[in-house]
Amino acid sequence: MENLTAQFLPKLPPPLWNSNIRFLTSLIARPNLTSTSSLRRSSPLSLDCSTPQSTFDIHQNRFLSSLPRRLSHPGSCPQRLLQEDGDWSKDQFFAVIRFLLRHSSRLHEILPVFDAWKTLEPSRINEANYEKIIRLLCAERSMNEAVRALQSMIDDHKIKPSLEIYNSIIHGYADGGKFEEAMLFLNGMKENGVLPETETYDGLIQGYGKWQMYDEIVLCVKRMESEGCASDHVTYNLLVREFARGGLLKRMERMYQSLMSRKMTLEPVTLVSMLEAYAEFGVLERMEETYDKILRSDLAWCLRGLCHACLVSRKGLDYLVKEMNEATVPWSTTFANIVLLAYWKMGDFKSINELLLFELWKRRVKLDLVTVGMVFDLSVAGFEGTAVFMSWKKNGFLDKPVEMKTDPLVHAAFGEGQFLRSCKEVMKQESKSFTYQYLLEVVVKNQKN
Repeated sequence: MENLTAQFLPKLPPPLWNSNIRFLTSLIARPNLTSTSSLRRSSPLSLDCSTPQSTFDIHQNRFLSSLPRRLSHPGSCPQRLLQEDGDWSKDQFFAVIRFLLRHSSRLHEILPVFDAWKTLEPSRINEANYEKIIRLLCAERSMNEAVRALQSMIDDHKIKPSLEIYNSIIHGYADGGKFEEAMLFLNGMKENGVLPETETYDGLIQGYGKWQMYDEIVLCVKRMESEGCASDHVTYNLLVREFARGGLLKRMERMYQSLMSRKMTLEPVTLVSMLEAYAEFGVLERMEETYDKILRSDLAWCLRGLCHACLVSRKGLDYLVKEMNEATVPWSTTFANIVLLAYWKMGDFKSINELLLFELWKRRVKLDLVTVGMVFDLSVAGFEGTAVFMSWKKNGFLDKPVEMKTDPLVHAAFGEGQFLRSCKEVMKQESKSFTYQYLLEVVVKNQKN
C-alpha cells in the first residue's frame, strides 16, 4: 500500500492504527491532481478511532444525556435551563428539540427556546437551522408553529426560504388534508423566486392519495408537467401505488405501462400494491401476468440476490450470477451492491476487490454513493481498499456528482452504513450539489472532530 500511495501522494507520518486509514487520509487530504476546481481545499485529515475520549468529550456526553432528564422534571422550562447553562452547542440544542417533539403538549416551547438559543450567537440565524426546525415541526404536523418560524425567517431576518423549507410546509399541509393552504404556499414560493420541483408535487400527489382525491391527482400531474417538472421514477411509482390503493385498476395499469416503457425502476412496495389490488378485486389472471413479468425483470434478480445475501449462501449467489450470465441480463447498480454486501457478510474481501477493480467496470455498472460508502466502511474495518480508491481517483469518478441509484429495499435488508448516515447529515445541513470527493473530505473531518 505504501508503494502504491507514494506514486500519487506525498509521504505521511506513520498511521495511528492501520494502513487503510492512512490511505483514506492521504486520499482525502489532497485534491485530485488533474481536477481541483470542484473540491474544497482542506488540511490533512485522519481517522483516529483508537484515541481515548478526552475528559472534555466525556463531560460533553454526560451533559448531553442529562438534558432529557432535566426537561422531564415537572414544571421544567427549556428557556430557563438554557439561561442556567449559559449556552448549548448545536448537538445539545437539537437534543432538547427532539425531546420536545416527542411530547405533543410541549411543541409550543420549541420556537421560544430556538429564538433564545440563536440570539446568543448571531451566526445561528441561518437558513440551515431554520430549515431543520421547520422540517421537524412539519413532520409533527405542527403547521402553525412551522409557519410562524417561516414568517420570522422572512420578516425578521430577511432570509430567503429554500426549496426544502417550502416543500416541508406544502407536504405537511397536504398530508393533513389542508390543500388550500398547501396551494397558497405553492403559489407563494413562486412569487418569492423559488421554483417547485418534482419532489414538491410528489408530496401533493401523496396527500391527494391519502385523502382519496384521485381526480385532483390527475390535475396535479398535468399542472406539474405544464410547469416544466418532468415525472421521474419516484412520481410514477407513487402514482401506481395511489391508484392501486384506491382500486382504480385502469389508471394503475396505465401508470405502470408508462413506468415500464420509460425503463424506470419498479419499486418493490409498488409491486406489492399492484398485486394486493388485483387480489382484492379477484383479478387473478392479471395478477399472474404481472407476477410473471416481474419474474423476468431486474427487480426479480435483485430480490433473489437479497435472499442469498441474507442467507449468506455463496453457492446460491454463484448460481444466480451464472443464471444471469446465461440469460445475458445486465447488472444494475442495486444488484451489484447486493453482491458486494453479500461478499462482505461472507468476509470474502478478495472477491470484493476483484468486483470493484475489474468485474463491475467490465459489466459497465454505474456506481453510486452506496458503493462508495461500502468501500469506506470496509476500509475502516480492515479491507485493503487502496487500489479501489486509487482507480476511482485516477478515472475521475470521485469528482462526479453524487448519485443514489440503489433501491431502498437494500437498506431495509442490510441497514445503512456509518458513511451513508454521515453523508445524509451533511446533505441535510448544506443545500448544494456534492461530489463523492467532497463528502469523503467532510465525513473524515467530522470523524476527526
